[in-house]
Amino acid sequence: MIFSLRKLKLCLGDIRSVQVEEEKEKKEEKEEEKEKGMSRSVNSIIVASAFDAAGATFTGVDHSSLETLGADDHAQYLNIIGRAGGQTVVAGTSSGESLVLRSTSHATKGQVHLDETTASVSATTGALRVDGGVGIGGDVYLSKGINGAETKGSILVGDGTTMLEVPISADGKVLTADASKAAGLAWAMPGGFLENTVQTT
Repeated sequence: MIFSLRKLKLCLGDIRSVQVEEEKEKKEEKEEEKEKGMSRSVNSIIVASAFDAAGATFTGVDHSSLETLGADDHAQYLNIIGRAGGQTVVAGTSSGESLVLRSTSHATKGQVHLDETTASVSATTGALRVDGGVGIGGDVYLSKGINGAETKGSILVGDGTTMLEVPISADGKVLTADASKAAGLAWAMPGGFLENTVQTT
């Protein structure tokens, strides 16, 4: 009887050892499945596709397979294809920070092209509206006239604050300094000259 009990204990011990080994193998297989599922290409994500008694089985999903990629759910980001209602771009949050717009990171620069063609009829209309001053470090080329100064012969004159138009005057007059005028200039008949006359006898 004692021998039989000992033999039974040995058998039970062997069974337990086998169970431990099986559990260990299952655990290792589970870890291998996870590692395989997480070894995916760039721009892919890992999702749990199914669960069973052995654990999760992971598969990769390519970026192009995701749904609602075009959903505009994050208004804090600039939508480069446009957003209903328009967009406002703010560069910084601290004092003195700037917004820099460049054509390319390459050393040979291209253009920053504003292709709107809305005509300007006031200070608040036009393709490009600037509420503040404009600092230009290079040459300025005009292919169109300056609004308000398109009349033939008109002259733009600075008054210390803004630009004023001095319209063309009648033939024979010359431009003279006149402090009483807003532009500081005025058209007047030339002085100190004799008119041409024809003397007859």
